[in-house]
Amino acid sequence: MSTITIASAWLIPPGIKYGTDAGAADAALQIDRGLFAHTSQINNEEKMAIRNDQRINKSLTLKVNTRAGIRRFLLLTWLKETREKKYRYFVETLVTGKHVYLERPGRLNKGCDFVIYIEDMAGCQWKNGNDRPPSHKFLLDDLLRKKRRLSLKVWRDLIASIEAEHQMIPHTCPITSKRKIDALAKSRRTSATPQPMCLQQIVLLCKWLFIEQDLTYWNGEGRDKLMGVIRKL
Repeated sequence: MSTITIASAWLIPPGIKYGTDAGAADAALQIDRGLFAHTSQINNEEKMAIRNDQRINKSLTLKVNTRAGIRRFLLLTWLKETREKKYRYFVETLVTGKHVYLERPGRLNKGCDFVIYIEDMAGCQWKNGNDRPPSHKFLLDDLLRKKRRLSLKVWRDLIASIEAEHQMIPHTCPITSKRKIDALAKSRRTSATPQPMCLQQIVLLCKWLFIEQDLTYWNGEGRDKLMGVIRKL
């Protein structure tokens, strides 16, 4: 049994709220204002969506806010890993108490890469119920759904939040109502239709995809490649 404590706090331009023209599923996700700070505990034997394996669980809090600084911080963290061991780093806590976490080593490049997971996210589980990493296509498809279903103002606010994350500008993370998101999660389990991510999941997923691309393609486009695709939606 492994228990770890995680604390996270986020900043994005306030005032993001769903308009009356949002789809039924998205309308159930109401966005609050302000700073979110949450501390929770994880017990791998109780969190069924997280793969129950022999990985070493650790909390990880970024202590720098530049691209080069984050790259250096993560690379130094990887250098502390023990040979022939696998790791799981919990890096963000959602308002629901679920987590964004990284697994190392990655499945393709066994060097500095990592795989990003969002705990118990609808549409991203394997058949056995374990979390499946959301792909770039999964993210982009969901953003296209958001563009069709959200009001123009809310869509622009969402893109502004992603842009702020890309540029590493302090911002306030969209926060969803736990009661309503829990009700939505229950309805998702009985629906065969892929359900959308909440805004907080989207922004945090973009954050770590940007970081992952900076590590993998530091001498190339890095995070600019994904952001370029999002801007064209």
